[in-house]
Amino acid sequence: NKKVKLSRVAFVWYLTSYESQSIACAILIAARAIQDMHPRPTAEFVVVHTSGSVPMKPKFDKCNIRLIKVPEPSARGQHQWVSSFLKLRIAELFDYDRVVYFDVDTYPLGNMDYLFDLADFPVEIAAPRVSRCTCPIAY
Repeated sequence: NKKVKLSRVAFVWYLTSYESQSIACAILIAARAIQDMHPRPTAEFVVVHTSGSVPMKPKFDKCNIRLIKVPEPSARGQHQWVSSFLKLRIAELFDYDRVVYFDVDTYPLGNMDYLFDLADFPVEIAAPRVSRCTCPIAY
């Protein structure tokens, strides 16, 4: 299995203005967890956002998380459609060879550098077939 030579890779989240304080906090926690697992030195951390002001911006700066402001998607109806459409902006990060996108409710449990190396050919988009926890969960 031949490895692809990747020069720019990124772990990516998105942040909307809806509940931005709690979402920003969750992103910082997840990003810090990944940083504590010592990812490859070239991996960048990126947040795509629509807000004029990002909550806790000094903490994002301290964690070396790049903030990329994009126009808010237009959507009719409830706020979740704006959030859903904002995810599509991640596919516009053309300055990266590969990105690994996380929903804010995803918490990394181990080093995930291998996700950047899964295929030895250009991949437009990849996603897991199933996203289920097989462990018992107490509510």
